[in-house]
Amino acid sequence: KVGKSSSISFASMGGAIGAVTKIAAGMGLTFGAMEIGKMVIGWAKDTIEFQNQWARVTTLLSDTPAAVKNMQREMLNLSGHLGSSTALAKGLYTVLQQGVEPTKAVQFLATATKLAQVTFIETNAAVDLLDNTLDAYGLTADSAAVISDKLFAIMKVGGGVAAPELAQAITKLVPVTSNMGIAFDEVGAVLATLAGAGFNMGSAAMALTSILKNLADPSSQLSETLAGMKIHIDATTIGNEGLARTLARIAPIIQGNSAVTAELQINARGLG
Repeated sequence: KVGKSSSISFASMGGAIGAVTKIAAGMGLTFGAMEIGKMVIGWAKDTIEFQNQWARVTTLLSDTPAAVKNMQREMLNLSGHLGSSTALAKGLYTVLQQGVEPTKAVQFLATATKLAQVTFIETNAAVDLLDNTLDAYGLTADSAAVISDKLFAIMKVGGGVAAPELAQAITKLVPVTSNMGIAFDEVGAVLATLAGAGFNMGSAAMALTSILKNLADPSSQLSETLAGMKIHIDATTIGNEGLARTLARIAPIIQGNSAVTAELQINARGLG
């Protein structure tokens, strides 16, 4: 009896397991359908958001429909390894807003996006950083990749300085140095050197900007002070000598001379 009872119990258990398996399978199908449904809804939302972003892009274009379609295809070819199609469309809108030629916009976007990835900043911030530097030196979008490499080199040589800090420094300093004819390579070298020496790049750029502006257009008191030291520095000599040599000339003057420091309006947290 025990044996028969046991066999019946096992048979019942087997049937129960079979029933549970069928239920589980059905539930799996249900959950699978639910997940597929969520994915479809997600794709639909992404598609709508992309279409909205692309619609914004087209408001900045006056090209033929075929040219616009070709631009979209080029941009979508970047998606995946350089971000989602929606994020790229947002970035492309910013690129076009900055005045980059439509025929060069997608390549500019690719360069900015790569810079953003290696420096851990938003694509729009990378676009602004590139565009500000190019504009200051009168360069076209064709030089974007070269400038991007140089910006990354500044951050690397500077001991891993953060991109936002570099962007702040570039925004302050580059318009002044470019007007004086100081090459961007030299500006980058000085900024990287200062950052590597432990200076805050933003503060250093503020101090350098102040120094250059006041040397280029000195007050009467500063002119008299420098003349008394038999030193002549103006915008022309700065452009001819370069940034590093100019700083080397004035460094001994600044150190321990509070009057000159005050005239140059050097922020003590910068280079003072």
